[in-house]
Amino acid sequence: MADNQIRISREELYEKVWTLPLRNLAPEFGISDVSLAKLCKRHAIPLPGLGYWTRVQFGKNPKRIPLPSLEKAVKSQTEIVIHPTPANGIVKDLKSDVTAEPIRVQLSDSESVSHPFAVRTQRLLSHATKNERGLLIPKSGLVSHISVSEAALPRALRILSGLLRVLEEHSFTIRWPREDGSKLCVLAQEEELGLMISEKVNAVAHTLTEQEVARQKRGQYIYPPKWDYRLNGDLRLSLEGAPPGIRHSWGDGVAQRVENCIGRFISSLPIVAEARKKEREERRRRDQEWEEEAKRREERQARHEEYQRRAEVLNKLAAKWSDAQLVRDFALAFAKASSQLCRTKAGRKEAEAFFIAAMEYADSVDPLSYVPTVITELRGARGKHRF
Repeated sequence: MADNQIRISREELYEKVWTLPLRNLAPEFGISDVSLAKLCKRHAIPLPGLGYWTRVQFGKNPKRIPLPSLEKAVKSQTEIVIHPTPANGIVKDLKSDVTAEPIRVQLSDSESVSHPFAVRTQRLLSHATKNERGLLIPKSGLVSHISVSEAALPRALRILSGLLRVLEEHSFTIRWPREDGSKLCVLAQEEELGLMISEKVNAVAHTLTEQEVARQKRGQYIYPPKWDYRLNGDLRLSLEGAPPGIRHSWGDGVAQRVENCIGRFISSLPIVAEARKKEREERRRRDQEWEEEAKRREERQARHEEYQRRAEVLNKLAAKWSDAQLVRDFALAFAKASSQLCRTKAGRKEAEAFFIAAMEYADSVDPLSYVPTVITELRGARGKHRF
């Protein structure tokens, strides 16, 4: 990972974040816009506020927030090191190799709902129910690629039909098995990518209805919802499972409609597919490294435990050997001190018996008297680890 580091000065990064929006700048560093924002916060680099880029778009020149000096900045450094994530680190190469010639497609409002999968979607949603947000839910089957209101459904179906038609014209394979729970997906670089056309839902604080207000006035306790959901018909076309830092979503805006983004959407498929492969390979590599490191930790722990066990055994054996030596020294000292007792036959016999008994006891506790047993005890059950 050290070879993939990106080094940039604090001043250079400040200039970049005030020149391009974070979502457009982040892929240059191989990280997500959220990660880039956190990086700037850590280094006390101010970011443009809400509405800044809209004012720039309309030709205005809004003021920048000055870059604070290093003395006032917290945890700042003169050089910033950025570590691209594996999936994002390949984005630049993929863009030059895979999307050198972007696909130019624009769907018209007169696009017919003719593709079989679009017709199947229309049939499943023809008698759909609505969830708490007002989005259509089929009574049977799964339609994971359409999440819109009843009013936006005709347009969403036209976009879906045109998109699937153009995908097949460009040799992409589309799958939607008949089995329950199956999802519609497009095959790119042998990767199955899910797609979705969704409608933007705005959540606003719930406003009490007339009935709820009337019940409150009557003293009745009510449980109003926390949010009210409002649909404005704006659609978004997105790919599921794209790694961070790679654009995978296009939506209605001031200057564009989803119908105009079909070419860019299709051009992104190989990038997302290849990035997912790289991400999966990198995850597999990291998992293997973690497993190997965990194994090494276990082995180190086992060696440490074996070391402690043998140290305890040695301490006990040394203590027994010391006790045996002490008994032998005592027996010899007793023999010297019992000279008067040995003047009589009976006394000499009694002194010899005591001396022999003491030496036999010393031999019984002395680990050097049974070396093979000592070696076996020292080796123990986990003798595979060297001491």
